[in-house]
Amino acid sequence: MLIIERTLRYLSASGPQSIPQLLSVLPELAATSQAEQSLRLLLRLDRRVKLLDHGRWGLAITAHTPEQRIILSTQSYLSSIPGGGAALNSTIEHVMEDTGYDRAVVQSVISQRFASNDRVVRNQLK
Repeated sequence: MLIIERTLRYLSASGPQSIPQLLSVLPELAATSQAEQSLRLLLRLDRRVKLLDHGRWGLAITAHTPEQRIILSTQSYLSSIPGGGAALNSTIEHVMEDTGYDRAVVQSVISQRFASNDRVVRNQLK
């Protein structure tokens, strides 16, 4: 089994882990001179994994349905804005570009799932 596949299985079973914790279950990689750098590179290149707080790595949440992709994209966009809110039109434009869905679908999901008034969307699910 590939190193990355074993790492994914371990993260799935144990939750977020640091590089040294992951290397403890990958002895063949831990024995190399560049073990930490190699594992860090493997993790950064795999979209199924993301860097969390305090240098720990965990599984990235993957969206399976169009609605889930739109929600995750919207949350990501709104999280990047100080105050956690943005103009409805700019949010819709960003999510359309990020997900590839048309305006009607994106606007429908955002209006159904996020707290908003006429022009501002907040990073808060209904």
